[in-house]
Amino acid sequence: MSDGMNNKLVGQKYGCEAMKRRINNIDYVLMILIVLYAFYYLEPYFIWPTFHNGAFRIFLGRIPYRTIMGLSAIAVWLASVIFKKTLINQWKFLLGLGVLFISIFTVGMSGNLMNSNVFSLDWLPYLVVAIFVMLPEKQQNISYEMYRTLFAATLIIPLITYVAVHIGIKVPYEILESYEQIKIAHGYFYKKFLFAIQMSSVANLSTPDLRFFGIYDEGGRVGTICALMLCAERLQVKKDWKNFIFIVAGVLSFSMAFYLLLFIYYCCRCLEKGETKRILALILVGIVGVVLLNYDFGIPEIQKFQSRFAITKSGLGGNNRESAEYKKVLVDFYNKSDLYHLLFGNGIGAIGAIQDAKEIDGSSYRSLIYDYGFVGFGLSVLWIVLYALFTAKKHKEEANQAYTLAIIYLANMYQRPSLFYISYLIIFIGGLTARKTNKRGILEGL
Repeated sequence: MSDGMNNKLVGQKYGCEAMKRRINNIDYVLMILIVLYAFYYLEPYFIWPTFHNGAFRIFLGRIPYRTIMGLSAIAVWLASVIFKKTLINQWKFLLGLGVLFISIFTVGMSGNLMNSNVFSLDWLPYLVVAIFVMLPEKQQNISYEMYRTLFAATLIIPLITYVAVHIGIKVPYEILESYEQIKIAHGYFYKKFLFAIQMSSVANLSTPDLRFFGIYDEGGRVGTICALMLCAERLQVKKDWKNFIFIVAGVLSFSMAFYLLLFIYYCCRCLEKGETKRILALILVGIVGVVLLNYDFGIPEIQKFQSRFAITKSGLGGNNRESAEYKKVLVDFYNKSDLYHLLFGNGIGAIGAIQDAKEIDGSSYRSLIYDYGFVGFGLSVLWIVLYALFTAKKHKEEANQAYTLAIIYLANMYQRPSLFYISYLIIFIGGLTARKTNKRGILEGL
């Protein structure tokens, strides 16, 4: 072979490698944009309108940064598809198309056929989710790992601050007002430390809140994300510092969702392995816990924690997702709505607007029915089930994990009415690509 031919082949080789690098760079830009878009949806305190007048929320007082990230992700994806001529898996394409089909009902038809949402950016979250669904599994997994790392990193300094505050070290802080009017009306505000916040109230200024908030507006948000992450990781904590942080942060959040979601996941895994004795043992531990929760330790903060898990006539004391006023709004919806609104709902954010106007607390899956009707809600649930079935068919060894994560995701819907919420879906979808069977998890180690 001549030297000229060798040089030509070498040039082609390095040219292809350079092209791959450029393509990979485009993919990484897309993944970073999706991860940041999901992160911004978690509403960390620095994007609140009450933090420096929303300087990190809205660009030049006109366009939300989250919107810019979403639109940029769509543009980069289109550029990637056009220039790379990427072939999308048929089933992934249909599932992504399914997201857009559902958005016709939840955005286009909810409220009424002439609603203004048709010409709004309410389509954007569905478009970003559809893009993420259609990405290759490798990119979904990398996005998921980026998201895990980012979320874990945001908990480190807050955990140090939390420990310092609760052992009596005086850590300087500023007052930060909540972005929710209902919290302001009830006298709640936040103490803003260095990259950490803690809820407080005018009625109890001296005693720090027992719950861990991180940089987010409530402990429940921290606990929910930590639980979903741990379930996606099969409760594996050995050799993974991120999962260890999720365990610590989740426990300190005292989030009922954290404990219940892990309990459900653990029971599903035990049933899968036929280990019913472990479920019985866990129930026994729960009974002992109930006894302890009813013992009077005489310490206000412990009593506050006990009240969240105490069993009352109306259920668990910490189940504050449906207040009496919230239930009344829903009863009126069921009894007074016409057939169209029962089927397609009252429109995006309809129940939220009522809650803001009347300062009504409450949040459950029934908010989805109020906004999107039984059709929009039902199709959304069906999509989650279909995605689990798709994964189970494609990766038979992952079938049980797919079904279990679908159960966990739908269970979370009870207290977090956000089915097509990229901040959670990135864990559900990306978590199904995390096949770390070489590690021993908590379940296997017990």
